[in-house]
Amino acid sequence: MDEWYLTVPDGWRPLPGATAGRLTDRRVVLAEPPGAFRYDVRAVSEPYPAEDGVDYVDVVSEHDWYRSRIRQEPVPTSPYRLDRVWLEQGEPVPADAPGDPPPGVFSRLVTVDAPPDRPPRRAQAVPDVAGRRVVVLQPGGPVRHRRAVSEPYLDQDGDVAVTICSEHDWYRWVITREPPRAEPCPLYLVWVE
Repeated sequence: MDEWYLTVPDGWRPLPGATAGRLTDRRVVLAEPPGAFRYDVRAVSEPYPAEDGVDYVDVVSEHDWYRSRIRQEPVPTSPYRLDRVWLEQGEPVPADAPGDPPPGVFSRLVTVDAPPDRPPRRAQAVPDVAGRRVVVLQPGGPVRHRRAVSEPYLDQDGDVAVTICSEHDWYRWVITREPPRAEPCPLYLVWVE
């Protein structure tokens, strides 16, 4: 595509952990009926049967998952029932045409039985982007696993930009206080997951 910067990245539809394939080291959503969902969690095992006859998956917070890799130290895991685990980035969902979000809360209602689809949102339409997971448009395609480390600002050329780093650097910054390797990016190329 000649106009790669006009690409709208796909969103994600979570899939039930029992049918999602490999789970280890992937982002999952934990579901607690009715309708409570916890994001920023990683599976650290494949499903296994427990003594109670129920299948479980061991999980950790995203922060602890990165800490175990950055510091090379063990972190405590928690078993979670497989029937309440969803693979976060299960299958791509084509994004709607860019535009204004639908008006009113009733057009945004979701079911409490499954985590909702996660369509991307233009960063310029999100009032607080610092700390959020983002997708950056590049000529070779959308780049994921990035975090915004600033709010939008005017760069030296007078363009609106936001500073971006890899998720690994984001967590290393939190865990070791080593500043992230970050770079400015034009805001129009950034989408919030």
